[in-house]
Amino acid sequence: MINKEKECNPLLSPGYTKVTLLKDQDLSRCFTMLDTLKPGEILELSKIPEDRREIFISCCKQYFKTYDTVIFNNSYTRIKKIHSFSETIKNIM
Repeated sequence: MINKEKECNPLLSPGYTKVTLLKDQDLSRCFTMLDTLKPGEILELSKIPEDRREIFISCCKQYFKTYDTVIFNNSYTRIKKIHSFSETIKNIM
């Protein structure tokens, strides 16, 4: 894997030309915030400081890919918790 200026080799991520590595601290903060949302609750991304918003959205996308329990609106200004992860597990089993 090539790790040059926070980029991974694009061959490791089909369909992507560039992958930004997210800091564990950023992921942890974002995942914790999203974990605490109740199903149906909406987080207005305008509450996130503007200089951190792009990183936060990237972390939210990773959360979505991991748990599939949140959705964005079309303009990426709101994120909604659609159900809890425990509900996802129940549906699988």
